[in-house]
Amino acid sequence: MRSDSTLADSLVGFIRLFFYFSNLTMSVASSWETRLPDKSILASNTGFRCYCHNPVGKQVKFRVHILQAGICCALLATLLVAQKQTFAPANDVSFKISTASTTWTAGESITLKYRVKNISNAPLFVPREWTATCPASPHLWAWFEDSSGKHFVPGYGGDCSPRAQTIRERMNKEAVLLKPGEQLEGTFLLDPKLFGLKPGAYRVEAALTGWDEEKFTDAERSGLARMGSPFMTGEVPDSIRITLTPSTK
Repeated sequence: MRSDSTLADSLVGFIRLFFYFSNLTMSVASSWETRLPDKSILASNTGFRCYCHNPVGKQVKFRVHILQAGICCALLATLLVAQKQTFAPANDVSFKISTASTTWTAGESITLKYRVKNISNAPLFVPREWTATCPASPHLWAWFEDSSGKHFVPGYGGDCSPRAQTIRERMNKEAVLLKPGEQLEGTFLLDPKLFGLKPGAYRVEAALTGWDEEKFTDAERSGLARMGSPFMTGEVPDSIRITLTPSTK
């Protein structure tokens, strides 16, 4: 979700626009009512005067209220659409992992294949494996789970030298634009030796994590919006089962 300050600014803008159009419609209505008086004084040739109620004035006011309500709904819909343009939910993406075999020798490195597919009806940006920040953090990570439910999660780290970059420069390295039906494929290496895993049945779990809107500044969010397509948020998990067999050595 957007930050409180950004949402408040949007709501203020929406309220200002509503009152602007509301005053405009009231001005138009007032010009109509001057031509259609609610009570008309009619004079007859005999000098008799009567006060006649004119229903047209009420019809004008009713239509003005309907118009104001329509403008309110249109502006609110525009605001909500604008908020959704920059980011897309994780259910717009399909994430699958696989291995060449379901059986591996204990101590052997496992090559995990992954596939990210855009299953929505519009183009969107999906993340590569790592962020293009300093220090970098993973968008895609995988780990083991044994038969007792214990997790073996590898760590990560490294040295880097921070340098200034625009949000567009960062995303050009970190994001991939997928059209509907297009997919991104790659491989990820898992090493059971890091945890001394013994032969047995394991589950390999993985997750693709999108961008967190709260971690961007207002200026960065504006830059992302100008890139034309939304960015994936949230997380998409997947898992497969493998078996580690004893080494023949």
